[in-house]
Amino acid sequence: RGYKYRLRLRTFISPSTSIHLNHQPQPPTMSCRRPLPSWSHPPQHAWQLDEIKHGNIITTHSLNDVIQPHSSTNKCGCCITFGRIADDPSLVDVVTAHESCSRVHARIAFDNNGTPWLRDLGSGNGTFVNERRLPPEACGKEDAGSNTNSNRKGSRGVVLYPGDAMRFGASTRIYMLEGPEEFERGAIKLKRKMDESTAA
Repeated sequence: RGYKYRLRLRTFISPSTSIHLNHQPQPPTMSCRRPLPSWSHPPQHAWQLDEIKHGNIITTHSLNDVIQPHSSTNKCGCCITFGRIADDPSLVDVVTAHESCSRVHARIAFDNNGTPWLRDLGSGNGTFVNERRLPPEACGKEDAGSNTNSNRKGSRGVVLYPGDAMRFGASTRIYMLEGPEEFERGAIKLKRKMDESTAA
């Protein structure tokens, strides 16, 4: 598992760059976040984001820690937001720290199966997964707490898989997703085929 992850990581980093892995997961620092779509749920598995700058992992974000409430006053739930607002933790969980990023740029939310979905929240310079820009149907602001058209193609965003690399705007920082093996791209496709054969 660790070998596969580092093999994936090397495809996004120059071979001449040394990767420093001596880092600690970043503790959550926010007490509240923007309201979430009603279909989202807390993940039951461990998910992390490695934030990479110039080939170095500068911090690791535990998505479970960001999502889980840490006090009785925190009523927010299952969404991780990205953007360049550094002075309002109620809006942004992960600060992207680049002028090309929108104030509230994108979000990750988990469905009831634990699958992560990435949506661009109407940013000016786009959101990228494995260097491919999110399609128009996976972009645009969504009504907080709304379940309207949640099954429409792209309304939740795009599905993320362990090993996917995200980038926001023109920033060169990479956010590499780590998650359970059963959510890897090949495992999901195999499960779908098994479900289809069982139904048939």
